[in-house]
Amino acid sequence: MVVDKTHYDVLGVDENATQEHIISAFRQKSREHHPDRGGTHDMMQKINAAKEVLTDPKKRAIYDRYGSEGPPSGMAPGNPTDFSGFSSGFPDIFDFITRGASGREPTRASKGSDIKHNLQVSLEELYSGHTKKISVPREVICAACDGTGSVDRINHDCTACKGQGVENLIFRTGPFIQQSQRSCS
Repeated sequence: MVVDKTHYDVLGVDENATQEHIISAFRQKSREHHPDRGGTHDMMQKINAAKEVLTDPKKRAIYDRYGSEGPPSGMAPGNPTDFSGFSSGFPDIFDFITRGASGREPTRASKGSDIKHNLQVSLEELYSGHTKKISVPREVICAACDGTGSVDRINHDCTACKGQGVENLIFRTGPFIQQSQRSCS
């Protein structure tokens, strides 16, 4: 396979050039071919593309191996044991393990929304470091029910959904099993 080395030719460096040498050559070529100094926009694009590829170790390794064409179709550049992009179109099988059969994430304490408060201050107060007190409403746990919503302070889960908010329905038809969900009433 013949690999073109046009990026090296554009910057005027050889294939063994160091990062510092490539950056130095980029600066020199940029000064020479800048459109404000009589150079062309096309040449500046080539210089910038060469610098972008040759200063990034991963891109440079791919370029050194395959040239500007990149790897042949069907081959992924980079580590042959890296399967990180493989499952992009497939549902994550581990969702079942982490989220359970209901498909819902485990319940966590949710973060509240940001609070915005308009405050009138003068320029003098702003520069002098003046402080002002404001009151911010917040939700607190009810003392009567202890946050359970029940007078006897016992959290009574729904018998249909067991407090999940979603009821799982299972239908059996011959050897097939179909599972669906609906919102709990």
